[in-house]
Amino acid sequence: MGHTLEFIASLKTKAILLVGDFNARTGNLNADEAVQPCNEEFTTGQIESYPSYHKQRASRDPVINDRGKKFLDLIQSCNMSILNGSTLGDIFGESTSHQYNGTSIVDYMALSNDTRHVIKHFKVLELSDLSDHRPLLCSLKSTQKIIDSESALNLYDDVQEKVQWNGEQSAEEYKARLLKLSTLKTISDLVDEVCHSEEDVHRLNLRLTRLLVDINKDVEGPRKNHITKKRKPRIQAKNRWFDAKCIILKREVNKLARKYGKQPRNDVIRIEYYAKKKEYKRLIKHKKYLFYKEINEDILQDGHISWKDFNKLKDANKEKSVLDLFDIENFYKFFKDLYKTKTVPKELVKLNDESEIIIDTEILNRDIDQEEMKKGIKCLQNGKAAGIDLILNEFLKTSTDEVVKLIQKLFNECLKFGVYPWNTTIVTPLHKKAVL
Repeated sequence: MGHTLEFIASLKTKAILLVGDFNARTGNLNADEAVQPCNEEFTTGQIESYPSYHKQRASRDPVINDRGKKFLDLIQSCNMSILNGSTLGDIFGESTSHQYNGTSIVDYMALSNDTRHVIKHFKVLELSDLSDHRPLLCSLKSTQKIIDSESALNLYDDVQEKVQWNGEQSAEEYKARLLKLSTLKTISDLVDEVCHSEEDVHRLNLRLTRLLVDINKDVEGPRKNHITKKRKPRIQAKNRWFDAKCIILKREVNKLARKYGKQPRNDVIRIEYYAKKKEYKRLIKHKKYLFYKEINEDILQDGHISWKDFNKLKDANKEKSVLDLFDIENFYKFFKDLYKTKTVPKELVKLNDESEIIIDTEILNRDIDQEEMKKGIKCLQNGKAAGIDLILNEFLKTSTDEVVKLIQKLFNECLKFGVYPWNTTIVTPLHKKAVL
């Protein structure tokens, strides 16, 4: 409770919704609005105990324990109140925890008193087979416009088209297309075109991109849209020892869980549910033990190691990797800090007579020549994914001198007008088994 209080105190906002399993039983008590300290003189008869939590609410759990009193002190000091049993949707104060020895209320939602007007309704949902605690649902009033799912899909762009490239065969066909008279004339017109503004540079880049992509589409040819219906694979158990007997018993447990969720105060159903659940756990443990025992016996057959059974044991003990929020945060931080450190190329660094480092910036102000352009294109790697413009590195490496001259003109125009048309990047995180 102390850590929770420190965390709430560190928040800058006053609108706080506190949610969780606090293992606190508060009976039918709730916290009043916090009593503001008074600087004026007062008599002994005016003193009130602080905090005071005499405001009642509906509750099916009449028990109050020590953690419940601490929880009430916490929300009282933070000017909050409990939603369970005091909000529309939970007028009886339904139980949230169902154990083998009975039911109780230990899961709460508490909200700042200044923001109670945003609550639409609060509800304790039915018990599921995933947990012994019933989920809590709280609906808030919102002034924002709600968008339906179909309209939301229109806000997203389509998946980027995949570019095909079949090695030397595509390179020969691509180069042959570039040497056609119509293509050479188009390239020549683009080279002779004069740019007078930033818009002209963007237009030149767009026309060059379309030219290279259209040539590659002619090389690929029309795409075949064959829709082949694959047979739906049969659902297999995640563990080899999970046989039909386990499946049948699991269905019985889930059936009783739904029945117990609808009648949580029925002692007969509660006893039957927890007995069946205990039987299911015992069966799972026994099946797992027999499975590993059988494999271990098969590994050593007549004093010789059976590597086939050894691999079965190895596959059964594989641990699943989990991608959590810390991995996503590290992924974001890595790409955010990737280009923070400014590096200077070795070609620009010189030493004077006193061995001091001098950075030559004159080369940055000169126009890019054709040799520099070819050298940069030659350093590009094959097999890299295309960007949003769908231009592969193979396009540039297979290009003729005319295309290189056109790209050189585009780059020099970008330097002249201070324009960078390639400011959109597609980053797709791929979760691997190792740490990101």
